[in-house]
Amino acid sequence: YAEAERYLRTALSLNPSTTVTYVELSNAIEEQGLQRRGEALQILETGWARDPLNLSISARLAKRLAARGQYRQAIEILQNFNELPEVPSDAWWWQLELMTLNNYMDEKCETLIMMLQNDPDAFKNVGNRWQIWWFLSQLAYLGLVDEAEAWRERLENMPLEPWMRDIGLRNYRLAREQKDELVRMSKKKLAQMQADEKDNSYYEWLFIWSHGLALAGELEQAIELIEKTRHAPGFWHEREMLPSLRLAALYVKAGRTEKAGALLENVVTYLENEVALGIRHPTTLAMLSFAYLHQGRQEEAINMLRRAVDYHWRMPCEEPGDLGWYWPFAQLNEDPRIVDLCDRMATDLALQGQRVRAMLAQYDPDELLAPLIIMGE
Repeated sequence: YAEAERYLRTALSLNPSTTVTYVELSNAIEEQGLQRRGEALQILETGWARDPLNLSISARLAKRLAARGQYRQAIEILQNFNELPEVPSDAWWWQLELMTLNNYMDEKCETLIMMLQNDPDAFKNVGNRWQIWWFLSQLAYLGLVDEAEAWRERLENMPLEPWMRDIGLRNYRLAREQKDELVRMSKKKLAQMQADEKDNSYYEWLFIWSHGLALAGELEQAIELIEKTRHAPGFWHEREMLPSLRLAALYVKAGRTEKAGALLENVVTYLENEVALGIRHPTTLAMLSFAYLHQGRQEEAINMLRRAVDYHWRMPCEEPGDLGWYWPFAQLNEDPRIVDLCDRMATDLALQGQRVRAMLAQYDPDELLAPLIIMGE
């Protein structure tokens, strides 16, 4: 990577207008260690200043800014593409992904409606179809059960990769507290799953079956699946400690406390390094607070959770699931500091829910979702 950096810097000195070189140089620098991420970000900013409507560099810059807690600046970079006569379908995807991962569901609903009305061809991109299916579970988490069910009925036949539908339905069932159905489907899938399928499947797809097995008390089988997921790459490298946290919770429940302790040490070390280097993504901060709490570091956990909420981390404090990984702070729910943080999250989620309901109430579901309904016929 150091040699690649040298050649790329030479290339830029010869032709500083080639935007892709900034992207590749930034990647080469990042690969040389966490401590160089700030330098990599500066390279992207320089390239973006030269070519602000290049999606490749804009998307990567927006992702890195959002990871540092600069969500509003990140989303504005991507929304510049909405002014083009033809918006690239991937530009929509990046916007929707940032809105999801930064917990702005009302903004995501507004964007989806805009796409359905003005750019339905954008949903020929499977990633954008996946985003609207994922939104089903988010509607349910916001308490909009009727709206979520209306969308589910109409989108059931929308063309989608099977694993995408599985993940969307899993989250939808959890939001609706349909644990029994998730358990039933997980057991059925495990019985059908071949060995190579466990090794080669997309990690979030394995993740959902592991969760269902854990809820059924099939801990060793759940552990076997989740052990194959925790190192998988993701959209946010900074937040990919979540599978490890869930695995640690399973180890504890299975009586394997030594393995849980070692895994938590690795998680904490990684996330603390991220935070020290400027990462402020809300999920990163929340996962570190969870890890502290699992280690018994209560005060540090509460302080880190407050930072996560300040950066707009949002989740229901009583989210479905009984293994202690969704809301490990349940044991502290009477602590006034936790009560205050839960109230802040609940108030914001309620306001988002009201905005989303008001937006959807303006449209007939069949008319709004017509492009996707037609796609499934």
